[in-house]
Amino acid sequence: MNLSENSYDIPAVDHRSAKVLQGLYKIDETDLSLIKKSGSLMLPQVEDIVGNWYSWLETQPEYEQFFSDQRILNHVRQKQHNYWQEFMTGD
Repeated sequence: MNLSENSYDIPAVDHRSAKVLQGLYKIDETDLSLIKKSGSLMLPQVEDIVGNWYSWLETQPEYEQFFSDQRILNHVRQKQHNYWQEFMTGD
C-alpha cells in the first residue's frame, strides 16, 4: 500500500491550497485572527499537550502496532508538534 493513501483509496494528504480549504470550510480572516490569538497562549504548551496525548495513547491496545519503533514515534511526534505550530501561527 502506498503510504500516501489509506485502505479506502482516498488520499491521506489533502493537496488543495490553503485558500481552497478556507473557502470550503468558510474560514475567514476573523477566524484566522482568533486562531493566531489562541496560538500565542497555546504554543508554549504544545510540547506538554502532545506529551500528554502520547502518554494516554501508550495505554491503548493498538499503540505497539503503530509505535513499536522509537524512530517512528519520534518522527510522528515531531510532525504533530510542527503541525500545531503551523496551525496556531496561521501559516
